[in-house]
This record gives sequence, structure tokens and C-alpha cells, in this order.
Amino acid sequence: MYWNRGMGIIELGVVGVMMLLFLGIIVAIVLVIARSAGGGSRPHGGGAFGSTARPENPALKVLDERFARGEIDEDEYRRRRDILQG
Repeated sequence: MYWNRGMGIIELGVVGVMMLLFLGIIVAIVLVIARSAGGGSRPHGGGAFGSTARPENPALKVLDERFARGEIDEDEYRRRRDILQG
């Protein structure tokens, strides 16, 4: 007599879920390795025309934004920037 009836719908579902889980783990491992091999450091502002210098000081950033919006003129901008940097 032949007792093996093959896999039923439940067994197929379990095998499918386990296969997807296994593939997900493999993809996650590959992504972690790729990120660690890349160094993880990208230059700031690295657009098509090279990187632009961004001020580290939050006060300089606010000053740059105010100058860009036209709230202060160039003389005021330079005076305040010199004070903040010096």
C-alpha cells in the first residue's frame, strides 16, 4: 500500500512561509554586509556640482537662513558671522 498522500495545503503553506522567512534573512544579511562595507559616510551636500560647506554651528545656520530670506543685509551678515566664528 502507498501511504504517502503528498503534501496538503497546510504543509505547502508552512513550507512557503518558511522559505520566505529564510529568503528575508538572507536579504537582511546581505544588506548589513553591504552597508558595513560601504563605510556609511557620505559627504554632505554631494550633489552634481560637488559638496557645499554646511556650518556646524546652529547659530550660523540660522544666520545663513536669515540672509537668504533677505531679513539682514550683507554688512550685517558679515559682522554677525565674524562674531560667531571668532
